[in-house]
Amino acid sequence: MGAFIGSLGNLIELTQWAESQSVKTGQDPTFFTGLDGSRTAFVQPRIGQSLREWEVSMTKARPRHAAAFQALCVGAYGEGPFAFCDPLAQVTNLLTPRQSLLDPGSLSRGSAAYTRTQVPGFGDMPSILNLSGTRRIGTGTPVRPGRPVTVSAWVVCPDPVTVTAQCLNAFGGWTGNAKATSAAVPTGAWVHVTVVPNADSAQVDLRIDAASTVTIACPAITWTPGPMPWSPGRGATQVVVHSLQEHIEQASPWGDGRQRLSYSATVTEVGSGA
Repeated sequence: MGAFIGSLGNLIELTQWAESQSVKTGQDPTFFTGLDGSRTAFVQPRIGQSLREWEVSMTKARPRHAAAFQALCVGAYGEGPFAFCDPLAQVTNLLTPRQSLLDPGSLSRGSAAYTRTQVPGFGDMPSILNLSGTRRIGTGTPVRPGRPVTVSAWVVCPDPVTVTAQCLNAFGGWTGNAKATSAAVPTGAWVHVTVVPNADSAQVDLRIDAASTVTIACPAITWTPGPMPWSPGRGATQVVVHSLQEHIEQASPWGDGRQRLSYSATVTEVGSGA
C-alpha cells in the first residue's frame, strides 16, 4: 500500500513507496545549565506549532510508477499546498494531530467547552463538551472513491448519539453519507460508522449529533472497512514537496522492466501547524 499526495479529488498514489520514510515533528528542546548545575529546558508547544517534515525515498522504481510524482514535483498540479496520506496514517488516523486532540484552532465553530475526560486505555484526554447542534471534525480529510472510510470517536451522553461520515466533493458540496445512532452512553462508549465514497467524493468529515450535551474525545478517520484502535492523528492537509533527487539505475530501450531509477524527496508541512 502506497502513500497518496495531491489536492482533494486529485490524489496521486505512490504505488511502490515502501522503501523508506521518516518523519520529524517540531523542534528539539533548548537546554541551559545554570551555574549551580541545574538544567532548564525550553520546549516548543507540541500542539498547534509542531510542523512536521518527512524524508521519503524509493529504489528500483519503474518510470510508470514515478511519472505522476515527478509531474507533481515540477508543477503539473500547481504549487500546492497538498494533502499527504502516508501508509500508516491511512490505517491509524488521517486526522491531523491537532484535529485528533481537539485543539480549538482545528475545529469548526459551535457552542463548546474545552475540557478533559477519561478514555479507557488512555486516561485523561483532551475533549470537548458540545453544548448544542452538530459538531464537525476533520473537514478536508481526503478520501478515495470506492475505498471504505470509517469515522469514530469516544462519546459520553445521557441521550442517544448519532455519528455521521459526511462525504463532500472538492468544493464542499454534499455527495453522500452514512449514519449510525447509539443508545444512551452516560458512562461513555466508542461510536463509529463506515461509508464508501462515490465517484464524486473528495473529502469526508466526522459529525456528532445529540439531543443534549455530549462529551467528545479521541476522534479518528481511517481508510478501513471498520474502526481501528485509536491513535493520534498522522494526517497532513498542507504540505509542499521539494529537494527531489533522482538516481538512474537502468535506462535500456528494451522494455519497461529495464528502466529503473531511485529517488528521494522531502515533504514539508506548512501553515499554522499540525
